[in-house]
Amino acid sequence: MKIKTFPIVLVAVILVIGMIASSFAISRLFIRMEKDRDIRVKGYAERMVKSDRGSFYVTLTVEHKTLQEAYKKLNAQSAILMAKIKESGFNDKEIKVFNVGMKKCLKRDINGRETNEIDFFQLQLPVTVSSSNVDAIEQKHKCINDLLLDGIEVQVCNPEYYIDGVDKYKIELLAAATLNGQERAAQIARSGGSRVGRLVSAQQGVFQITAPDSGDISDYGEYDRSCITKNAKIVVTLTYILE
Repeated sequence: MKIKTFPIVLVAVILVIGMIASSFAISRLFIRMEKDRDIRVKGYAERMVKSDRGSFYVTLTVEHKTLQEAYKKLNAQSAILMAKIKESGFNDKEIKVFNVGMKKCLKRDINGRETNEIDFFQLQLPVTVSSSNVDAIEQKHKCINDLLLDGIEVQVCNPEYYIDGVDKYKIELLAAATLNGQERAAQIARSGGSRVGRLVSAQQGVFQITAPDSGDISDYGEYDRSCITKNAKIVVTLTYILE
């Protein structure tokens, strides 16, 4: 009986190709697994910090029919304003006086449209108080509003608080966040029967300074200016080799 060998050879060839393909796939799998022998984690750290500088902004406004009388009125009232600020506990070095702004306010006709005739002159004197005594800034800035009772038109803006030595907190928080990430990596590795090896990469996230209990973050970093006590926080991304 004559045996047809072609189908047998064809089947053998297909089996060999299949074995080669399977072997290649398995080798690729081992290579991928070998390359994936690392772990990436995020470390987090935060701490409460106190501002070491504060400031508030005051605007004194006067109005008069003539420019000359407006300046006289401004000089008299600015002297009272300066005395009030110093009475609140701030010295000359902490007070900055800016240039006077002048506006010509025009009369309006019966239809409410401005004419070319000057009604009165308005002068504004901006003053900034800046001090390292942040508690005094918080407690005393509202006292300036008492001048309103004497007919002196002042506008006091809410204080802003800053941290001059912010870099020292960055370094401290980076170290704490890195330790936090390392501990997380070790815990995950132990759960998988491995242990953490060397650190292969580290990436610092954006430094955030927010109001207490605030969850606000941004890609460019938050910087709260409304609170004396703030929450400084940072995230780092760490990649370790698994052993």
